[in-house]
Amino acid sequence: MVRNVLLLLLLLVSLPAFAGGIVVTPNTVSVRVGEQITLHAEDAPGGLSSGFPYDVTFTSDDPSIAEISGYASGKGYGQPYPYPNNGTVYVTGVAPGVAHVVTRGGYYGQLATITVAGDIGVTITPVGMTVRNGDIVTLVAFVNGGYANVTLEWFLGRTGDTSHLINVGPLLRFQPSAAKTYVWVRASNARAATTAEVEIDVLQRSRAVRH
Repeated sequence: MVRNVLLLLLLLVSLPAFAGGIVVTPNTVSVRVGEQITLHAEDAPGGLSSGFPYDVTFTSDDPSIAEISGYASGKGYGQPYPYPNNGTVYVTGVAPGVAHVVTRGGYYGQLATITVAGDIGVTITPVGMTVRNGDIVTLVAFVNGGYANVTLEWFLGRTGDTSHLINVGPLLRFQPSAAKTYVWVRASNARAATTAEVEIDVLQRSRAVRH
């Protein structure tokens, strides 16, 4: 009898180690500012049972770093309700730093760690040039860091002047006319944008002197 009681006590003590609960996978991810990814949430197996009904809403413990939304709901382990997007966790990078996926109320603690990398970077090659009047200039914009879904827009003028859009895409070929011409490019996605500017000096061609 005493032995059975001891065994029962040991079993009860060990149950938390096998207890189920909400899990998010992967639980460690990196995103960039403006990038959105999705994670998966579900009820984990609960050892000796199939778990209990669950209904949680996901959020961020630091929305200034990462915006997080989504929900998971079901009868128990392996029994999610057939709702649209049930178990999908949406993560969007807002600013460089570290945030965590948590549930409203914080019952399950930190379910995933989100590391947000810095802003979009863009450079123009060449960074500056001197050409002769009538020459065709070729400029290339490079987005730093491997960002996806970035739009590149070229404008004639100083940075911020969007009145003269001259091309869209990484490559720009055009013929500058003013003695000092400025061109700038804007790299942007759904949540972030950055710019780079280049100065082009245009030399007038000398005319032959007739006698």
